[in-house]
Amino acid sequence: QQLPQLQAHQRAIQLSGGYIDGGALNLGGKSFTLSLWARRAESGGTQSLMAQGQAAATGLFFGFVQDQLCVTLAGRSCTAAKESDLAWHHYACQLDRASGTLSLFRDGVLVASCQGAPEYAGTGALLIGKAPWDGKTLRGQVAELAVWELARGLGGINQDRDVGPLGTEDGMVAMWARALLPDQTPGQLSGLWNFARSRQHAQFC
Repeated sequence: QQLPQLQAHQRAIQLSGGYIDGGALNLGGKSFTLSLWARRAESGGTQSLMAQGQAAATGLFFGFVQDQLCVTLAGRSCTAAKESDLAWHHYACQLDRASGTLSLFRDGVLVASCQGAPEYAGTGALLIGKAPWDGKTLRGQVAELAVWELARGLGGINQDRDVGPLGTEDGMVAMWARALLPDQTPGQLSGLWNFARSRQHAQFC
């Protein structure tokens, strides 16, 4: 599954040792879905797509551990089978708080589902490309990153997987995409945050 050419070459955000601070986000006590397109530049090791919190035992980690897609929530991990290719893929993780289920999706297919998700405090900055408690950073490209305060399920994840989120979907609280506006420097990152209330830029670090 390849990211459409427009998104892959014009809307991808290159990470080469840095990361993005997406700002504070409160996911505590809620269902949520995180999704993005990503292409890793290297395999192996620990590679964070999105993460939040001050410690692995209490925070949120969504990314790769030794080439296995993984979501860890307050110390509880859910892991998919190993994958070593470095092509574009669409990744999503989901917490359904009502059922206590953590789920992982790759290219619109459920690849792991785990019961017994713990309660999550869910506060602090959401970092893209790095976990707050770990110095390792993702090397590769990311695009169409979005956060919803609901469990979208397979249908919702596939709804905008190939065309990209618009920012007006029910339950969306954040989206980050490369800006394509004529009054901005080519390649500048724009952050669309809390659509109903404000717009602010994410910060490269």
